[in-house]
Amino acid sequence: MHLQVKRASGTCRDHYLSITSSGQRIIRRLELGKLWNFPKPSAGNLKLEVLRVAGSVQVVSPPGQRQFSVALPQQGIDLEVEILQQPGHPETPGGYPTSDSQEENGAYLAKHSIAEYLKVLVTSLLVEKPPDPFQWMREQLEGKIVASETLPIATVRRPPSFKGGACVITGPSGVGKSTLIKKLMAEFPDDFGFSVSHTTRDPRPGAQDGVDYHFVSRERMQSDIDAGFFVEHAEVHGNLYGTSIAAVQEVTKKGRVCLLDIDVQGAESVKKSTLSKTCSFVFFAPPTAAVLEQRLRGRGTETEERIQKRLTGSLRELSIYERNPDAWDLTLKWYNEQVEDAYQEFRTFLYDQIPKQPAGQIATVRRPPSFKGGACVITGPSGVGKSTLIKKLMAEFPDDFGFSVSHTTRDPRPGEQDGVDYHFVSRERMQSDIDAGLFVEHAEVHGNLYGTSIAAVQEVTKKGRVCLLDIDVQGAESVKKSTLSKTCSFVFFAPPTAAVLEQRLRGRGTETEERIQKRLTGSLRELSIYEGNPDAWDLTLKWYNEQVEDAYQEFRTFLYDQIPKQPAGQIATVRRPPSFKGGACVITGPSGVGKSTLIKKLMAEFPDDFGFSVSHTTRDPRPGEQDGVDYHFVSRERMQSDIDAGLFVEHAEVHGNLYGTSIAAVQEVTKKGRVCLLDIDVQGAESVRKSSLSKTCSFVFFAPPTAAVLEQRLRGRGTETEERIQKRLTGSLRELSIYEGNPDGWDLTLKWYNEQVEDAYQEFRTFLYDQIPKQPAGQIATVRRPPSFKGGACVITGPSGVGKSTLIKKLMAEFPDDFGFSVSHTTRDPRPGEQDGVDYHFVSRERMQSDIDAGLFVEHAEVHGNLYGTSIAAVQEVTKKGRVCLLDIDVQGAESVKKSSLSKTCSFVFFAPPTAAVLEQRLRGRGTETEERIQKRLTGSLRELSIYEGNPDAWDLTLKWYNEQVEDAYQEFRTFLYDQIPKQPAGQIATVRRPPSFKGGACVITGPSGVGKSTLIKKLMAEFPDDFGFSVSHTTRDPRPGEQDGVDYHFVSRERMQSDIDAGLFVEHAEVHGNLYGTSIAAVQEVTKKGRVCLLDIDVQGAESVRKSSLSKTCSFVFFAPPTAAVLEQRLRGRGTETEERIQKRLTGSLRELSIYEGNPDAWDLTLKWYNEQVEDAYQQFRTFLYEQMK
Repeated sequence: MHLQVKRASGTCRDHYLSITSSGQRIIRRLELGKLWNFPKPSAGNLKLEVLRVAGSVQVVSPPGQRQFSVALPQQGIDLEVEILQQPGHPETPGGYPTSDSQEENGAYLAKHSIAEYLKVLVTSLLVEKPPDPFQWMREQLEGKIVASETLPIATVRRPPSFKGGACVITGPSGVGKSTLIKKLMAEFPDDFGFSVSHTTRDPRPGAQDGVDYHFVSRERMQSDIDAGFFVEHAEVHGNLYGTSIAAVQEVTKKGRVCLLDIDVQGAESVKKSTLSKTCSFVFFAPPTAAVLEQRLRGRGTETEERIQKRLTGSLRELSIYERNPDAWDLTLKWYNEQVEDAYQEFRTFLYDQIPKQPAGQIATVRRPPSFKGGACVITGPSGVGKSTLIKKLMAEFPDDFGFSVSHTTRDPRPGEQDGVDYHFVSRERMQSDIDAGLFVEHAEVHGNLYGTSIAAVQEVTKKGRVCLLDIDVQGAESVKKSTLSKTCSFVFFAPPTAAVLEQRLRGRGTETEERIQKRLTGSLRELSIYEGNPDAWDLTLKWYNEQVEDAYQEFRTFLYDQIPKQPAGQIATVRRPPSFKGGACVITGPSGVGKSTLIKKLMAEFPDDFGFSVSHTTRDPRPGEQDGVDYHFVSRERMQSDIDAGLFVEHAEVHGNLYGTSIAAVQEVTKKGRVCLLDIDVQGAESVRKSSLSKTCSFVFFAPPTAAVLEQRLRGRGTETEERIQKRLTGSLRELSIYEGNPDGWDLTLKWYNEQVEDAYQEFRTFLYDQIPKQPAGQIATVRRPPSFKGGACVITGPSGVGKSTLIKKLMAEFPDDFGFSVSHTTRDPRPGEQDGVDYHFVSRERMQSDIDAGLFVEHAEVHGNLYGTSIAAVQEVTKKGRVCLLDIDVQGAESVKKSSLSKTCSFVFFAPPTAAVLEQRLRGRGTETEERIQKRLTGSLRELSIYEGNPDAWDLTLKWYNEQVEDAYQEFRTFLYDQIPKQPAGQIATVRRPPSFKGGACVITGPSGVGKSTLIKKLMAEFPDDFGFSVSHTTRDPRPGEQDGVDYHFVSRERMQSDIDAGLFVEHAEVHGNLYGTSIAAVQEVTKKGRVCLLDIDVQGAESVRKSSLSKTCSFVFFAPPTAAVLEQRLRGRGTETEERIQKRLTGSLRELSIYEGNPDAWDLTLKWYNEQVEDAYQQFRTFLYEQMK
């Protein structure tokens, strides 16, 4: 077919498109606003100027007119719509449209997708080849076009009122089917599925019959096709492929909807099959052909030939759909940004097709379990869901339910343990016990007896757990006849229908048909036994798959009453609260009572308030043990002497060696301000009462609520032999008898059941809370002069151990960009790995002494023959970056700073301990230093404190705090210093001169180095990766190893690139080191063709080049400027990665760019200026501006 596209001649004001084919006029006159019911734009009618093909365009120019003769190939076309500029236009002065009216008309064309519509129209004409092209075009054009913003996503013609069945999903390649299908499968993996196709080709290596394909002979498949057993089929490369009705039913039998993602021809086949009665039909269409092309090109993975082939096929599918759209139950059309809305429409439509179950009673409770403990028999056919609910119950209540260990007469297998895997017994013994009624159920399998004994059940219940018996109906009947029945509940799990049971068994997909049939037969047998006497079961559960959570709630509610509960009672008996401060706490009680549980919780919550002493022993150290850490290792003579002198609070002899706790060891803990916990036995507690320690000691006894509960706890561990358990029980009862002889001898007694452990801990910590040494409330901060200046330095002084590093670390973590440290000077030689200017400034003694004498140092000292100090210049290196310089120095250094020129912009902070005793506690609490070192630190600290106390008013801020006040102290510290951080004046961030009213195009982003362009561009790309992109630059240099043409650069010859530059095909270019670099208009269009805005991050000169190019009409221009030159310098220096020479070079270049900008700021559509703390606000202004360009 050959089309001729003409423009109007003469002075006709209703511009039209004339299309002819083989000399016959198809459309004589196309008048916008009449045929398509469009409102006319204010600037008058529009002219469809060019219809251009991807290929050559022949231009014929007879006198007085332009005529485009275009041969349209079937692989697709590319339509351009332009505005006619015709003399005599009635709407504009002088007969020509104004630039504003041109922009308005262009926006109008884009809004109503006129170009996209005509592209589909003409291409469809080529594909269809109708007998009467004129009538065909007339019918098409008489329809109404809907603007993209009002285009309905979903057109539902028939909701799927049936249950189950299949859903045919069709649409052209690239329309987005796989996206929505994947989301549907991710949300409803058990409700939808895919069938296994049939093929006559041979299996490939690894392919499995029935999994990858059903591999069949050609004769059989052709026979089944002829018999109407296939819903769709096709021949590909000499082999048949297709979907059988049986394959679809394999999916639907599992209670799932079968999804058929096939082409339009396949869909037509399904409509003619028997499957059509229970099938829904969904068509996915692009909103416009242009959008479809954008999606295909946006993938970036296919060749142009492949894209054109896909487009041709897609348009063919669309033309078939458009002949009879009412044949589809649902049509979906959406733009990229509407994908979530499209998915919601898709899932809403299909939701009615998922097989739903009728609401019904899940649980039938005939007898709630009023007894305590015992067992629970759980029965039901295979596949009914017992294991699902039992697993959930065990996960929620692992300490309240358990399983018994079965007995068997077979031999143990390798690795099996008696009493763990099975109780392995002889046939004679097991048969004898069965005959004596000691088994609740048993059976013979393959010549061996298996069964559950009453004793095995009691092993579980003795631990305070309910024993779960997951057995068959016959086994349940045996339990009912045993002595266990009196404390046993009986639960039957039944399917709601036999069909649901079959669906569940088939849904597993792991068993053969023979195995499934065998399970079904057995299940129906169990159900018939149950139905013969349902009242024999205390609870019956029936549920559909979607009711599993409700079924579990019924199951756990029923069994909850069977868990052994403990009577509510008094947990704590407090006889004497600890009114003293500090001291020790003796904690005693029998093994298994729970002491370690509560002590661990206490230590986890209060690691700095409680501690343990180091015991003494006369035995020799073992390998790796350290004196004073693991034990105090002493001679027998010395330890016995100290015991006789009353210096030990408790002691005992074990295996010929003495062990014990000295008063001094306890005081080592209490000197650190901690309560010493003594976890000892009753005899040891009695020894403590007789020692001098008793005056500052509390006594706590942990007792079980009953002896039975204690035994349950010991057995519940499951880690000890019966002999060991009996030994522990004997010792525990002995301790309890001593306690019960004089309970008033204990300040606190705790008794609790397992479920009361949290309450017991609260009682324990409440009691001990009064024993933790408290500090008197006092003033933390004394502020004498708030820092009213900006920037500068802050001197921080105080004795060792006072807590300076703690508060400084917190400050640096919160404000890493606002505070910093200077680099000190030294005259010593660098050590291996140290860098000049990083670790220290290494200088000669002569130079440093000269600078000191000249007053260029704020503080200095001589250590081991070398000078160390901080120069004013080093401090200024920090403050030039807009940071406050922190100087953590001693009192003498602080005095030097006060005498230097730096003192005018410096604040002075002194950290003091609340008392000398607290300072000593902190130093000792570290536990890392010798006594000699501690004494040396204390002496130095007291010297510093005396200097401070001689003139406290010389300090702007003094901080004194107790350990528990560290957060309050930090808040005072940061509040004081907050005023010293350099603040920026509030100002206008964005100046918008022209919002981007066009669609797509490019955005030029310019600004000096260090201004923050990359920061905002990265944020933009992270948020909108599919809406913005970068072009590939051209260069005349040779490719480097690994670089790819068209990916890293377009590598071209100098001759070709220069020629293209001269022809105006480049938007910007420059020569660097003898090679040309630049950005072509085509490279930008490669990005915009994918529906993305092309970002051009270039310099001011490059931006000027873009303004002169044809690209400028669809381009926005953004300039990033620093709020001040000082801020720009701070940012460049703040990086800390470049030399001074490099920084100066960058600054010079930046100021040059700024001067060009300031010469004509109105040339930029948007200017952004922001301080560091305004970066988020700046980004919001940037994205808001560009948002209009993304559509």
